[in-house]
Amino acid sequence: MKSPNVISKLRCRRCDYHIALLLLYSILIKEMEPEIIIIGIICVAICAMPFILSNNSRKKRERLMLESIKQLAIKHNCKITQHEFCGRYTIGIDEVNNFLFFHWNNPQETKQQVVDLSSIVSCNFKKTISSHQTIERLELELTARDKTSPNTVLMFYDTNLGYLPSGELNSVEKWKKLICLRLAQTK
Repeated sequence: MKSPNVISKLRCRRCDYHIALLLLYSILIKEMEPEIIIIGIICVAICAMPFILSNNSRKKRERLMLESIKQLAIKHNCKITQHEFCGRYTIGIDEVNNFLFFHWNNPQETKQQVVDLSSIVSCNFKKTISSHQTIERLELELTARDKTSPNTVLMFYDTNLGYLPSGELNSVEKWKKLICLRLAQTK
C-alpha cells in the first residue's frame, strides 16, 4: 500500500494535469471565432451520426430477438435465465426447466428452435472448414436420447449468408460447455 504522502503527490499531479487541460481549452475557445466552433461541432455531430445510428439499430434488433425468445419461452412455461446475442442469432436457456431456446434471423428466413435438454444425451460442436482453410459453418448438434428422434442442429454461423464471423466461435464453445454441464447435471 502506498504511503499518504505518495497518494497526495499523485492527486496533485492529476489536479495539475486537469488544470493545464482546462487552461489550454479556455485559451483555445477565447481565441477561436464562434463560427469555427459551430462548424466544428456540426462536423463532429455528422461524423458521429453513423455510429450512433448503427448502435441504436443493433440494440433494437437485439431487443426484438430477445423478446422473441422470451415469448417462445413463455409458450413453453419457461423463463430465460441466461442468454446471448451474436451475429444473426440469439440463444437462451431456462436452467430451472432445462429448456434451450434458439432464434436465428437472416434476410431469407427466421428460425426458432426449442430443445428440451432432458431429452438430449450429448452435445457436439461441428466446425466445417473450406478448402481455403476458412470457417464455412459452426453448429451444435444435440443428440436425442430417443434413437428414433432426429438430432437437433443449431446453426451459429454459415459463410453462404455473406458475413464474416465475429465472436460466433467463442459463443459456440461457451454454449457447448454450458449445455454439456446441464446434461451432466440431469443424468
